[in-house]
Amino acid sequence: MNTLNGTTGFTEINSILELEPVRRLKYFSQLGLKTYWLRGTTDAKYLEHNRLNHSVGVLLLASYLYLKIYKKKPEIVGGDLRELQFLQIAALFHDIGHLPFSHLMEEVFEEFGWVIAGEKKSFDHEQHTKNVLRQLVEADEM
Repeated sequence: MNTLNGTTGFTEINSILELEPVRRLKYFSQLGLKTYWLRGTTDAKYLEHNRLNHSVGVLLLASYLYLKIYKKKPEIVGGDLRELQFLQIAALFHDIGHLPFSHLMEEVFEEFGWVIAGEKKSFDHEQHTKNVLRQLVEADEM
């Protein structure tokens, strides 16, 4: 077993951040159209709140919670470095299936009856996430 021994698990994250499906998240707003309404604000956090920053934040929060639980109640989690890294990768990848403007665009696809080639129904970010992950694994990029 590859135990934690004081590590935070981030050993492979930099190479994963270079994958195209992850890099493209920086171009997609987490706040949708609200980003445009907030452009005049002096609060920079709104201007930088894209899906990549959101996903990295989810990764950090998941890591923090995992390590906190491991310290207090190690019997609940495995304490295996691979387990923590898997959690971090899942957190980082959780939004890779989104389109720009995300849920709003899904509603547009649904309303107009638009279907992505090869799909049976309107665009669904969860299904698209699965497809992107499948392509990455098949291309041996992960």
